[in-house]
Amino acid sequence: MRDEDKTREQLVLELQKARDRVAELEMPSDHFAPVVTGERGVDLVAHALQHAPCGAVVASTEPVGEVFYLNDEFTRITGYTHGDLPTVADWLERAYPDEDHRARILAAWQRDVAEPGRDLITHVTRADGEVRPILLRTAHLPRQRMVVTLLDVGDLQRVEKELRESEERLRQIAETIDQVFWIVQVEPFAVLYASPAFVEIWGRPVGDLLADGHLWSNAILEEDAPEVMATWSECLAGRRPVWREEYRIRRLDGEIRWVEDSAAVVLDDEGDIYRVTGVAKDITVRKQAETERREMEQRIHFAQKMESLGVLAGGVAH
Repeated sequence: MRDEDKTREQLVLELQKARDRVAELEMPSDHFAPVVTGERGVDLVAHALQHAPCGAVVASTEPVGEVFYLNDEFTRITGYTHGDLPTVADWLERAYPDEDHRARILAAWQRDVAEPGRDLITHVTRADGEVRPILLRTAHLPRQRMVVTLLDVGDLQRVEKELRESEERLRQIAETIDQVFWIVQVEPFAVLYASPAFVEIWGRPVGDLLADGHLWSNAILEEDAPEVMATWSECLAGRRPVWREEYRIRRLDGEIRWVEDSAAVVLDDEGDIYRVTGVAKDITVRKQAETERREMEQRIHFAQKMESLGVLAGGVAH
């Protein structure tokens, strides 16, 4: 699978596996003393790293020291083979051709030698000239050697950037429309988000709703509450994957508003409902127009009825 085809979850999983592998290697030197001695010891470590889900290098802790081993994943990520990088100095020169950048990386390298185990993201120049963001982590080995793991996080950064941009677009839409976009958590029940239009429709700060999710149901008029809460309970129980109701609320200032509320359930990986998202809008004007239309139709009907009676009465008189 190519990096650009990987999902964010896969990349995060690979990162965790890489960290776990490094953690296994971060053991006291006396643990490796019987093993990492001479070429046979390096071969054993190389065998363990060959199947790691990340690039891996065993090298001297000295900037001019030898590179003893690098795995196939390292070559896939960077394009370099062991023949390209016989020493640490070769890696520094080819991966970081800019002298100022190289000096900063060398300083970071020396810090990692003194304090291994930290994550460092650097921009590495591959063998083909492409520059990629690479996450590096080091662990000490005996005999002034270290293992460095590499993970290409370029696609993870791209996905995260796209996610942030998508969230920002959604936030901008939610904060400018005159409808309330809301998200609730099912268990335990809590309102996770409500857009600013809630203030205009309900007449209360959004913070009040986030602090007490039941403020929503408490605002529903007593005449409408039983039906609304009954269908809402069916929604949470999974018997209504799509929920829609029209009901009246009483604002904090006593004003009555009509609300149309629509929602859909969100399922987790096991198929259970764990969130509900919805949109509520003020339909007071529409309801008032419908009431006025019905009253007008009733008046017209009454007038027509009276007119018919008048014509009938006239005919009888003649």
